[in-house]
Amino acid sequence: MSLTSNEDIADSDIESWTRDDLDPHRSASQNPNTLLGIGIALGLVIILLIASLENLILFLFPDIEGHLVHEVHATVMDGVIISIVALFGLFARHSLIKEKSMAKLYQNISTKLKLAIDSLPHPFIVVAVSDYSIVLANRAAEIDRNGSEVTCYRVLFDLGSPCDDERHDCPLRLAHKLKESVFTERTRRKPDGTIEYLEIHAHPILSRENQVHSVILNVVNITEKRSAEKSLFAATERALLYLDLLGHDTAQHLQAVLGYIEIANSEIQNPETAMMLAYAANSVERCGQMISKIRATESMMNSPLMQQDLIAALENCVAQLNDPINGISIVANYPTTDMSIMADEFIERLFLNLLENTIDHNPKEEKNTSIHFKELDDWYKIFIRDDGPGLGEANGDILLDVSKRFGGVGILQSKHIVEKYGGDISIRNMMSDEEILGTEVEVTLPKIKN
Repeated sequence: MSLTSNEDIADSDIESWTRDDLDPHRSASQNPNTLLGIGIALGLVIILLIASLENLILFLFPDIEGHLVHEVHATVMDGVIISIVALFGLFARHSLIKEKSMAKLYQNISTKLKLAIDSLPHPFIVVAVSDYSIVLANRAAEIDRNGSEVTCYRVLFDLGSPCDDERHDCPLRLAHKLKESVFTERTRRKPDGTIEYLEIHAHPILSRENQVHSVILNVVNITEKRSAEKSLFAATERALLYLDLLGHDTAQHLQAVLGYIEIANSEIQNPETAMMLAYAANSVERCGQMISKIRATESMMNSPLMQQDLIAALENCVAQLNDPINGISIVANYPTTDMSIMADEFIERLFLNLLENTIDHNPKEEKNTSIHFKELDDWYKIFIRDDGPGLGEANGDILLDVSKRFGGVGILQSKHIVEKYGGDISIRNMMSDEEILGTEVEVTLPKIKN
């Protein structure tokens, strides 16, 4: 059973459906009240003129004979009566026109509203609270009126009696009781045994006496959504498990390896072997730092955003990593204006990752990094430039592609942080003609809106 059929409405009707369709007084030319007012005014003027005509004739012709006076009087009265009848006729015609106009208007609105509801992809039904019978439904409800019983519990859940489940409140009864909109989630078993998840929104229809006589049920199938949520939850649990393994078991093994390397290094006299052990120890330490970096952002996505000073965060990062004695030079051209953004405690981790990356991938003894700023109407841009070998033939987009994971933990972690803040990040070579001068990382972060 359907509210209406699409073939019942012409395309021109659909295209002409605007907000003006809801206004019965769109313009004076379309409004019968304007014509009625003009007609009544003219009719009253005519009646007054006719009524004054008798006195005017007697004034102009005072010696007129008596039978002529009666004829003039009768003629004037006939004119008055005719004018009054004409006014009544005009009023009746106006009422008829107005009634037809309003009937056409409401029929047009009703038809288009039914078509809109009928076009919904999910069931939309109106249920009588007295007996749970469905009095109105759209196409998506797929109701068979030839069936034995057309009730909400039969159509939605294939039950023989109204829903009486202690785990779920009946949305119809709840909306009836509270006299306000409610929603609940329910499950139903399909003939093949699979479970479907439904989100049911119930909206009571109140009478003028504030009594609920029927309830609208809007039923949305959220099975795919629930399936995606379960898959995401399972993936999150697995990720946390692997994170725990990295943070505990793997870290312990790395610590043991580092201890054995130190013992071996103390027993070896060969400088070349000692250097190789030092490289191995450095790699183990870097693995430990990577694990600590990952664990530090375990709660990153749930951390609330608040106003943060971008300049102060960068100053702290530069202070931690700037080491001119060991050939690490970081110079920042800080602006004099305030640069506040919405961020969390991971704002420093964002820039530490990027600065560490410029240092680690620069093979020069003297590693130079500079930080520059640019302020736009709605954004701040931060440019981190180094004098290293650049990306070579690599594409910066590949380094930021989470699915490929070529950029390493620090780069991908920074990408997640920037996206959480509503910004963007890009990596590219700095070029001069055909020569690569180094790498440039551009971070774009939104300003705080007033």
